[in-house]
Amino acid sequence: PEIGGLSDLKYLNLEYCQISSFPDEIGNLAKLRYLYGANGMLQSLPETIGNMSSVEVIRLELNDISNLPAGIGNCTALKHLQLNANEIPAVPSEIGNLLNMETLILGGNNISELPDEMFDLTNLKVLNFAANDLDTIPALIGQLTNLENFQFFGNNFTYIPSEIGNCIYLNYINGYDNKIDSLPLSLLDLPMVETLFLAYNSLTFDDIEPLVSIWGFEYWLQDSIGQETDTTVMLDSAFYMEVQTGGEFNKYQWKKDGEVLEGEDNHYLNLIDITYADSGSYNCEITNTLATGLTLQSRQVKLHVKKYTAVDESKINKLFTVSVSPNPVRNSFMVDLSKPGAGEYEISIINSSGMVLKSYSGINFPAKIDISDLSSGIYLIQIKDVGNGGGDRCMEKIVKW
Repeated sequence: PEIGGLSDLKYLNLEYCQISSFPDEIGNLAKLRYLYGANGMLQSLPETIGNMSSVEVIRLELNDISNLPAGIGNCTALKHLQLNANEIPAVPSEIGNLLNMETLILGGNNISELPDEMFDLTNLKVLNFAANDLDTIPALIGQLTNLENFQFFGNNFTYIPSEIGNCIYLNYINGYDNKIDSLPLSLLDLPMVETLFLAYNSLTFDDIEPLVSIWGFEYWLQDSIGQETDTTVMLDSAFYMEVQTGGEFNKYQWKKDGEVLEGEDNHYLNLIDITYADSGSYNCEITNTLATGLTLQSRQVKLHVKKYTAVDESKINKLFTVSVSPNPVRNSFMVDLSKPGAGEYEISIINSSGMVLKSYSGINFPAKIDISDLSSGIYLIQIKDVGNGGGDRCMEKIVKW
């Protein structure tokens, strides 16, 4: 409490001190200009901190502070506030009163929302709210037209608002390790950028290609694309897989069990007349002749091969055959049958695991079959003559795009 009597004190350094809180009387230091207390054991800040009307610099990083009192908004002379690596859960709206603020560092806390008032601090040159629990960069960022250094890495952001293009003095942007999957073209409006660090996000080449001219643009190690798949297909069937990603200058290379598949350099891989040797893990590497700083990976497709389980091939009557067109098919196909005499037929759509997904009876040929509700993959079309006890039947493979 005696510290409250130091009314003329201008500089206070309590770094590495083993104190858990400041006494309320610290608010009596009306002439204090510099407060340092980093690397300590501070757990809370008193509301009276707002009485320090002359303080210009507060550095209390690397503590265990769990609050930022609303009274901080009364420290209107404050230019530098550094509270990174604490346990602060929220920022009070009163922070918008600190119109002289030039540096605001709040990284490494537990903040999940930013007050709109923060973006009234139009004199800010450095803004850091990295490594928190934030999911949106407000469009209000465009009001910070004097911003030079912007760090927001280690959050859950999925995009950067286009309004960032108003921050024409930005020279350092660090947004790595988020979930960003699109970029605004307004980044091209920032003539002073020297670093644009966006590694460890979810960007693809169609996001990157328009911005490769930006100086210092680092975009390596993006998240894999597509869905991881573990599936079983039938012997002698077919299996189709493709990579769906944008980019005008993409190059593709498929691999099986980590080894290059020679000649398989399209965005798709179509396996036909599958054998047991086709079992394995497949993925595609995507590079780009314009954006050369990244190799995208598709997620693994793990393929198992087995014999038919839905029907016993030895019982399939070869006296009639089925024709299907088009094949591959997107939404619907025509099926026709060649067999002497008339019969009562049933059509079944069977997946690669042998499960009957659709069944039609009383079919007249040629017949139109709609499979628009099925996902892409390989299916079997089975036709049985149920009027003959089901003994006469035939099968045909079909690829659904």
